[in-house]
Amino acid sequence: MGDKPDSFAKQFVRGLLGPSETVRRRQIHIDQSRQVRARDIVGSTINLGDIKDSVVKSIARMPAQSDETAGQLKPLLEKLTELLSTAPDQGVEPEVAKDALDEVKAIADAAQQPKANRFAGAVRKTLRTLRGIAEELKGAPAVATQFKGYVDQIGDLMTG
Repeated sequence: MGDKPDSFAKQFVRGLLGPSETVRRRQIHIDQSRQVRARDIVGSTINLGDIKDSVVKSIARMPAQSDETAGQLKPLLEKLTELLSTAPDQGVEPEVAKDALDEVKAIADAAQQPKANRFAGAVRKTLRTLRGIAEELKGAPAVATQFKGYVDQIGDLMTG
């Protein structure tokens, strides 16, 4: 049958290296850990149900009332999660609800840490982000009022 035609990749590499150099086979690692935010994808569908399930699981892993703060925080996060999962039905952009749910999950994940490390700087940043999201909810006043109330209570627990 004769010679097989060279693949495009071989031809390309030969073009880069020149005819006198040899190419050794190497394993190529492709990093697939890139994160894509919902706001970066135009015309996509966000499944808040899946995101909510992830947040609920994270909240469920929180310590069972090991201290007063955790005991008060867990129900607030559950209420906030429920509010955000239904917020698009009340006029909130799904991307905004998704971003807020991501922040709620970050708080629930932080609450699983040892008490001394639990509410460090990352959580303060998360609270600032949630307070910024509250500004984006002004188009849905009922949601915005509840959201802001929950975020303020969570902030008081975590920074007080």
